[in-house]
Amino acid sequence: MITAALTFEWLYDKLKRPGLKILLAALILFVCAENAAHAVSYFDKLKDTDPRTKAASWIQNNIKPGHKVIIESFPPPIPESDSLDVIEADLMRKSTQTTESLETLLKTCDCCYYISDDFTRQVFDWKYTKQHYAKISQDRKDFFNWLEQNSKSSRLFKSKHPILQPSVKIYKMHNPEQ
Repeated sequence: MITAALTFEWLYDKLKRPGLKILLAALILFVCAENAAHAVSYFDKLKDTDPRTKAASWIQNNIKPGHKVIIESFPPPIPESDSLDVIEADLMRKSTQTTESLETLLKTCDCCYYISDDFTRQVFDWKYTKQHYAKISQDRKDFFNWLEQNSKSSRLFKSKHPILQPSVKIYKMHNPEQ
């Protein structure tokens, strides 16, 4: 920022014709105004309630004590309590055993809730992830497909601004052997 200001001052002093000075000042003002508009828009979007906050409220009001809650990497803020058993899905681990280990976990509870977020799913859709971690990326996609097929979707908290805030989907999962 300081460098840009010093460069502007140097250019302004070097210009001899007043018309060019006005043009340079107008150009600088335009660039500053455009950046300010983007900043205001960004902060305006942040005023909307984050879907994770809405999901956290729903969890507190709807999930009964004693149930397991499995969370992904960007979960809603679930307050620590003795009433819910919160488990990290650990999808970022470099292992292709995720689907199998989560299915095994399901066999230990009558009813679990799986809290998914768009940010975690997007990681496995990135070109870099697919190229460098193809097996892991495919394992996660297989798990997400399995989750859609074998779970009852309880609630979707849709994001108005998916780049800033992830949508959150809560799945109610029943033990497949019951």
